[in-house]
Amino acid sequence: MFSWGDKSGKKPDGETAANEQLRTLNQLFRTKCDEVEDLQESLRVTKRSLAEKAIETEAIQSRNDSLEKQVELLTQRLEESRALLQTRTEAAEQLAARLAEAEQTLGQRHNALADEVETLRGSLKCNNEQLDAKEQRISTLRNKMLMTEQGIEIGKLHIKQLTSLLSGSPQRPSIVDR
Repeated sequence: MFSWGDKSGKKPDGETAANEQLRTLNQLFRTKCDEVEDLQESLRVTKRSLAEKAIETEAIQSRNDSLEKQVELLTQRLEESRALLQTRTEAAEQLAARLAEAEQTLGQRHNALADEVETLRGSLKCNNEQLDAKEQRISTLRNKMLMTEQGIEIGKLHIKQLTSLLSGSPQRPSIVDR
């Protein structure tokens, strides 16, 4: 620490040595004070940082609590959705079974209607043939009736001619009378 002599062998006087020792101690004291001030500033910064971290931690905890509530609500909604999906799936399965039955019934009805249509077509064809035959018969009867009417007219004309001949009238019926 302190040396009471130098290499020359002289002893410094007591006052000079005490002053030197006081200066050294003073410097050491200032260095330690500076270190204390630095430590106090570091402590203030650390306290501030810890306070900020505590605030951040509280905010994070608040967010976590909020997220937990949201997760609970979402879990509840998910369960409700699953139950609703199960109900709808069962209803869809029942509808699918009914649809299959309806399709089968509809297919059977379609086949029966197709058979009935074919029967009706056959009957209609037969009726059309009968109708054509009746129309042909009516046409034939009309032609015969027309010929009969013409025959009657010719007969009337002949009767007029015969009546005119029998009555002695030399006149012949005019073309208009014919």
